[in-house]
Amino acid sequence: MRAEGHASTYMVEVNGARVFATLKWRVLIGVPLVAAAAFLVLWSRPGVTANGMQAVVAASAALDYRPSIARLSGDFPYRDVKPRLRGGNEAGSSSAAASLWAVIERFHQDSGERHALGVSYLLVGKPKDAVATLEQTLRSATNQRGELAEAIRHSRDAALLNDLAAAYLAIDNPAQQPLALEAVQRAWTIERTPAIAWTRAVVIDSYHIRERSIAAWRDYLALEPRSQWSDLAHQRLNDLLQPTDAEFWPAARAPPRRGQRRSSAPPRRRSLPPGGAPVV
Repeated sequence: MRAEGHASTYMVEVNGARVFATLKWRVLIGVPLVAAAAFLVLWSRPGVTANGMQAVVAASAALDYRPSIARLSGDFPYRDVKPRLRGGNEAGSSSAAASLWAVIERFHQDSGERHALGVSYLLVGKPKDAVATLEQTLRSATNQRGELAEAIRHSRDAALLNDLAAAYLAIDNPAQQPLALEAVQRAWTIERTPAIAWTRAVVIDSYHIRERSIAAWRDYLALEPRSQWSDLAHQRLNDLLQPTDAEFWPAARAPPRRGQRRSSAPPRRRSLPPGGAPVV
């Protein structure tokens, strides 16, 4: 009887594990299928081919991460930044990216929107293809075949410029950092949206110029004070507003005067309101 009881308990555990594994696989498979269904419905609607970015947004619904620290111009939901894999292949080959690869294939077949194609490449982990596609799109739109900076200056497409800057950041090549700044600054002069303001702030912040970074994050928060994006912006702004080492230890910057002892006590820090920036 005791052996039968152990056997019965074992079978319940095994069956329970099987049920859990089955449910897990159904969820993993079901989410991409839902995204694919949404993509197919959206793609089949009249006029969607004229706005392929909507199809890209629908096809990317199953993704867990965004491809760049920047923010894309389309109506994409907030996602954490994709972790970088050292020495690994970051190209999206998972089931979550299947719908996006279908979009890419459709764009190639129909000679669809090159801007949306470039964003699709970025979302599946092909930032170099994204940059090449978006740069080509920019040159074609501006009819500029010389320096890319000239094409940026002639462009009136703020969304394209923003997404090009996001693609540059995804590659993380210091040689392209000036082009990222040029593109997003041009986008900012054309249209001031939360997405462009966010991308502009992270690009400027990458230069580690404190005052300009603070101003850029404040520009963003003026447009979007409450969102998942703004929560991170508040945190970053608070970090930037903390005293530097030189400010925190002013006595360390200059030798003490004759007859004056060097103080070892640090000055008091400014207090920060919880979850917000200092009141200035």
